[in-house]
Amino acid sequence: MIVESPTVGPAITKRYEQATRAFVPLFRAGRELNPRGKELPDTIEDTLAGSVFWSAYERLIVGEADDLTAYLPVLLELVLRTYLGQAEASRIARAEAPAPQPALA
Repeated sequence: MIVESPTVGPAITKRYEQATRAFVPLFRAGRELNPRGKELPDTIEDTLAGSVFWSAYERLIVGEADDLTAYLPVLLELVLRTYLGQAEASRIARAEAPAPQPALA
């Protein structure tokens, strides 16, 4: 869905948008972690969700699907940076990095 939605048509595009928007409430909860959370732009969570999906899309179309799990700390840091600042987001993203999983045959 992530790769084909831009080219397949309205039905898949709608599902892609719904999937992207599902992240918005999860990200919005991060505002409580930032003393200036109420000052963040109203659309920051939409932007972050779009960034996560677009980053996954880019990895998939260049054939790096197997490496997507290893890219998770980068995406986590991208989102957390908005709410926690660079240093804390980096610390958490690196500490929570999942161990690489062997590819299924």
